[in-house]
Amino acid sequence: MRSSTETIIKALRILAADIQSGDGVANAAIAEAADRLEELSQDNVKAEPLAYYCKNDPERETAFHWKPITHCPECGEKLNPVYAKPPTRNPLTDDEIIKIVMNWPDDEEMNLLEFARAIESALGVN
Repeated sequence: MRSSTETIIKALRILAADIQSGDGVANAAIAEAADRLEELSQDNVKAEPLAYYCKNDPERETAFHWKPITHCPECGEKLNPVYAKPPTRNPLTDDEIIKIVMNWPDDEEMNLLEFARAIESALGVN
């Protein structure tokens, strides 16, 4: 299981304070690593879509919407965000995968393709 970015940042800050380094270079390097990791994680949180588009007809001039709306006014389909830089997707934890399996309807047989699509959906892949 992977540690969260927040946990790694906290661990780096503890190391930066506790490590014994005669000249302080190691402390400074570890503290800077924690600062940079925190900055990078904040950049990903702040990423907002530039526009939204409808997959039904990408040739239409009305396929792109510049205001943050959730559904296409033309056809009612859910709109997909367009980012200048795609947001970072973190892998699912073991617990998140187990939750998908446990929430699978009892009357449905789980096949590999449907399971893969459920994982994609949990990661926000459209």
